[in-house]
Parts: sequence; C-alpha cells; structure tokens
Amino acid sequence: QLNLLVTIPGIARVSAHAELVELGPEPARVFGSAAACAAWAGVCPGNNESAGKRRSGRLRPGNPTLRATLAECAHGAARSQGSPFHGYHGALHARLGYKKAILAVTHKLLRVVYAVQLDGEPYRGPGSWSWIATRRAGCATSSATAGCRRTSRGLSTDLPRAVAHFRLRILSGER
Repeated sequence: QLNLLVTIPGIARVSAHAELVELGPEPARVFGSAAACAAWAGVCPGNNESAGKRRSGRLRPGNPTLRATLAECAHGAARSQGSPFHGYHGALHARLGYKKAILAVTHKLLRVVYAVQLDGEPYRGPGSWSWIATRRAGCATSSATAGCRRTSRGLSTDLPRAVAHFRLRILSGER
C-alpha cells in the first residue's frame, strides 16, 4: 500500500505513512465512497448560494492531521511540472486564488489516494485506461461509449480516448 501511494505526484514516503495511518489500509470498507472520505477529512467546502447571494462555504473540522498532510502534498503536486495537478491548480488559481485552488487540489488528491487504495494499482495519471479490463468492465465500457456518442455526435471508434475521458469524469466528481 505504501509503494502504491508513493506513485502519486506530490506524495513522499513520510506523507504516505501519515495517510495510511489516518485512513487505514482499506478506506473503501470504512467510508464507502471517496466523497464520504473527503467529508470526513474536512477537505470539501460547502457551497451555499441562492438568488446570487453566497453564504459561508467554510470547511468542516475534519481530521486535522490528514488535512494538513494532504495540503502539503497538494502544494508539492501543484508545483511539480508535468503533473496533472499542476495544470488543474493553474486553471483554478486564476479564478479562485491560491489558497482555494490548493484546497481543490487537496480534495482531488484525496480522491486519487482513495482510488489508488481501492484499485490496488499504482497511479498512472488521468490518461491511463488499462483499469477498465480489471474493474467494472461492462459498466465503464457502456458509459464511456455513451459519453463518446454525446461529445462527437456519432459513434467514435476511439475507445481509449473515451475511456480516459470517463476516468477524468470519475476523478473530478462528475456523474
């Protein structure tokens, strides 16, 4: 498990130890979903807006040790060139500011940690699609081709690209 977490950009061996201690070896059994894990850790802010008025989107207290460790890892992942988190942070930094962008990267990093521990495979980045052969093959294939039909207005034969797009949607929290 430790060697799997070290494959994620921004996570070093010491951080991986701390995350394993806080989350445990099987977070899927304890939390059930990545969203529940993020809520427990306190890295998903609320969003309360109605009639154009924004109300408090403060963080929950959560687990301070895990949140601090993930925030440090998010800083490292956002600064490392070539990392998928670098581009994500850059896009959000322009709109939200540095700290809120780091919180968003922290949330995404926790979702990736959860997925890596759930799959039991090393992190390969958002462009990998080999996971489809081992996990949820039927469901992911049908959803990926449905998404492919939606985006290109016709059935495309570029299945690896469609599956990569589907994987990105899962990691970003879209359904």
